[in-house]
Order: sequence, then structure tokens, then C-alpha cells
Amino acid sequence: MNNFKKVALGLAISGLAVGFSAFRTAEQKKESLANFYYVLTSPGIYTKAPGSSMPDLERCANEVPHPCVISFASDQGSNPLNANSLPATPNYQSSEKGLWQ
Repeated sequence: MNNFKKVALGLAISGLAVGFSAFRTAEQKKESLANFYYVLTSPGIYTKAPGSSMPDLERCANEVPHPCVISFASDQGSNPLNANSLPATPNYQSSEKGLWQ
């Protein structure tokens, strides 16, 4: 009976360890999915969007040949980005083209 208690206790502890590590992994994945959004504020120039959520695409107007909103998995800095020479390939580009106002 004493061995049965040790085995049951070992299984319970290992089950808890696996359960807690599953939640920690999900939390780490959520952080890695963060996006840094940039909006087209003048023809050919993207600036970092305010806040951390997706900018409102209804604010896109004045047809220009570039997507209104783009995002990157890593912060590209606060300096304006040239639409014709982006530092990396965006992981998101809005289908709406135009200036964000």
C-alpha cells in the first residue's frame, strides 16, 4: 500500500507540472504574436501607430498605391519608414490602400 501512495503522489505531481507548463507556454506564445502597427500618414511614409491594437481601417482615404496599415512582429523604431524601402517584410498589409487620417 505504501508503494501505491508513492506512485499516486508521483503521478499527481507530474500531472500538475505538465498542466502548469502548458499555461506558461501559451502565455509565451501570446507575447510572440504581438504586432507593431505602422500607418501611411503621407504618400510613401509610414509612422508608428498609436496604441498597440489594430488601427481603424475606416480612417483610410485618398487612394495611393500603398497599403494603409502594415505591421511587423518586431518594433521597427519610431522613425518614419519609407514605403519603397521597408526594413523587413511586413507580416500584415491591409487590403485598403490610402492615407490613414
